[in-house]
This record gives sequence, structure tokens and C-alpha cells, in this order.
Amino acid sequence: MTSAWTARRAAAWAALAVTGALLRSGPASASPQASAPPVRRYTIRAEVVRLPERPGGDLILRHEAVDEFTDIAGEVVGMDSMTMPFPVARGAWPDGLQVGDKVEAVLLVNWEEGFQVLERITKLPHDTRLHFGKARHPAKASSPTHAGREN
Repeated sequence: MTSAWTARRAAAWAALAVTGALLRSGPASASPQASAPPVRRYTIRAEVVRLPERPGGDLILRHEAVDEFTDIAGEVVGMDSMTMPFPVARGAWPDGLQVGDKVEAVLLVNWEEGFQVLERITKLPHDTRLHFGKARHPAKASSPTHAGREN
């Protein structure tokens, strides 16, 4: 990864952390259900696009949509399929991981501390079919314009 890419990722997480702090310090009348737990885990399926350029670098994955992804305010917003970098926890690497491999991973997102990390990565069979597209989350799935939509 280039230092510019790392700086952009750090800036994005810093912005998320500031937004979270502002939301937590909002009006006293805010609903307690509106605050997100500080840590969430998601199981994602993805294809390996690029291995880290150096030890401890980010793994680049093209992942399927995460329908249940929750934003910093605790609202389920979903996350569309995309290609993005992921830091990997120590010991999470499967043996022989290569570009083009299909994987299932557990993504930990900590809004309060402002970081994300892949806690576990498991290689999937080579013929596994992945589906890339838009996220379907409860608010959109129940809408007449989004009902019955396929990824």
C-alpha cells in the first residue's frame, strides 16, 4: 500500500470517530436505541484482489454486499459490494492464500476506537460463486421500489 492510501484510510476512520463523538454528545432526548454498540462483527465473503505489499499491510478484497452493516449511529444501512483494503489480525491468515482465492472472513468494526480488522479468514472452494451488488437492508427491502430486487 502507498503511504497516500494509508493516510486516506486513517483520515476516513478519524472522520468516523469524530462523527461518533458528536453523535454521542447530542441532545439528551436522543433515543438510547440510536447508539450503536462500539463493536460489531460481520461475516463477509470475498475474492482476494491483492496481497499485502509488506508484512502487516492490508489485504485487498472485493467483497459481497453486507446487508446488515450498521453505521456509527446504530442504523442498519447496508454496505454495497466493493473492493477495499482490510487490516488482518495476527494469526488470521490461512496457509497459501493467493490472489483470486475466495474467502469467508469475520470483520470486526469498532466505531468507538475507529478501526476495522479481519479476525479470521477461511479459504472457500475454488468454484464458490460470489454475488456482487447493492446491499439489501430492512428499510430498503420493505420499500416497494426495492422489493424483489436481486444482487
